Amino acid sequence: MNSPLVLIARRLPRELVHIIQTYIRNDVVHEAVRHHLYYLMYEQEMYMRFVYYNYVEPLCTCHQHGAKYHRKYGGCEHCNWFEGIEYSDSEYKVMGYLTCLGDDNPQQYKLLKND
Repeated sequence: MNSPLVLIARRLPRELVHIIQTYIRNDVVHEAVRHHLYYLMYEQEMYMRFVYYNYVEPLCTCHQHGAKYHRKYGGCEHCNWFEGIEYSDSEYKVMGYLTCLGDDNPQQYKLLKND
């Protein structure tokens, strides 16, 4: 055991030491996981910037449309497509991001908010 319980482990029953151990938080591991999750979010953001600047921006026709068109449609079809995939499509998500922070794993967001 790597905890302060090592000092009293010889005097307490092993079962009690294990129960106490479950309530002790390992800050080193939590900090490492938090940094990894932030890195995955950063990596996903960088990838989405790459997709935008290489695939969407060259085809963007927003500058050709007037203000009325932008109010009605919110931008050209390429920009609207990009905004749609940014939040839903898993084809343009980094694999580590999908594994750790995907829609099926909302507990990881709680881990980021609690720290």
